[in-house]
Amino acid sequence: AARAMRAAGVRPAFVDCNAVAPATVRASAEALAPTGADFVDVGIVGRGPGPGGERTRFYVSGAARQRVLELRVPEIELIDMGEEVGAASALKMAYSALNKGTDALFATVLVAAERLGVRPALMRELEGSQAEALKRMRVRVPFLGATAKRFAPEMAEIAATYASVGVTPEFHRGAEWLYALVAETPYAAETRATQPRERSLDEAVGVFAATLERWAAQ
Repeated sequence: AARAMRAAGVRPAFVDCNAVAPATVRASAEALAPTGADFVDVGIVGRGPGPGGERTRFYVSGAARQRVLELRVPEIELIDMGEEVGAASALKMAYSALNKGTDALFATVLVAAERLGVRPALMRELEGSQAEALKRMRVRVPFLGATAKRFAPEMAEIAATYASVGVTPEFHRGAEWLYALVAETPYAAETRATQPRERSLDEAVGVFAATLERWAAQ
């Protein structure tokens, strides 16, 4: 981006909306600093704007954050995180650690139970004692393939974020492993628009486990 700005002789505001660690976004800001362009750190939470849906949240930080906060888009809620570049990305990392990390944990538990030969019994137990968790598993786990290639590196960024403040990165290294596994399944060729909504949890876990078996055989 810095080279392109210098070549074109312009310096538009650069808004980084990637799901990355605070250290990563600060490095991007430093790389662009010689151009003199404004830099804004944005962490996006929620699905893309749509009619009748909840508003997408844009967490915004950096000295030039007003360049984004002044936008008026009804479907987007703009949240001021202050002057520090990295604050918005830190919020995104914390949120994704819970949201996408939970889905990865659920999928990992199910794949392990499948390979241990106890998943039918586990599912019966979850029906009675963990109904909310099982509901989320059925709604989300079968459809992780469409985003797995993006989510694996995002988990690595979360791990780096946690390590930078002395918190164990191992949970999200495990989540990175899970999404990397799912990215090797046929489901990874799908998008959220093309994936079949009728896919069952049983089918998905079977595909994940079969992919892991192929990994183990290599």
